[in-house]
Amino acid sequence: MATTIGGTIKVNVVKVTDPNFAGVYTGDFSYDDTHLTKVGSEFMTINGGNGDIPGLLSFNFRFLDFATGLTPVTYTASDDFNFPDAPVLAFENGIPTQFGIQVSPGNDGGVWGGNNGFMFVDPGIFKFVLRNGTIGGEGLVTLEINESLPTPVPETPHWPHCWLFWGWVQLTCGESPTINHLYQLDTPLPKGEGILNSATDH
Repeated sequence: MATTIGGTIKVNVVKVTDPNFAGVYTGDFSYDDTHLTKVGSEFMTINGGNGDIPGLLSFNFRFLDFATGLTPVTYTASDDFNFPDAPVLAFENGIPTQFGIQVSPGNDGGVWGGNNGFMFVDPGIFKFVLRNGTIGGEGLVTLEINESLPTPVPETPHWPHCWLFWGWVQLTCGESPTINHLYQLDTPLPKGEGILNSATDH
């Protein structure tokens, strides 16, 4: 059965030309694991194609504006090769390991050309350029999956041989219950699922 999985992005920027821009920047992502074989290396995009599988649902990253580097901006990637560039999520044995994405606002090569932009590249590296090339740096990327920790709590039965249990999920942003299951005759029957994600401000 398909599962929607959410996760967090953490970038620890430690190598910069200006120490004021060092620190941790965060974001979130989600994907549908329907087409994952969970064997070996796999690559996922939003709509698939060109050897990639479909299933990437969202990519949001909280960083800075390119012109001044002073204003927080949430960059949301889509299946578009203009801006932002189409993201690729890499997996190893079913575990997401890194993103491949480039944001080049001037369509001038971005970071590769020493111009404004940022990118996630192999092997799990984040690079950025701000203020028309005067500020630059890089950091290490960590992807983490939001873990579901269901804690069944029995309720008073409302009909013979049936019990209602509630599962709770504690997300990184501190949201409350997002998953519940109906158990009938000791057999779990999924009633509804959902995962909420929220980017954390830097």
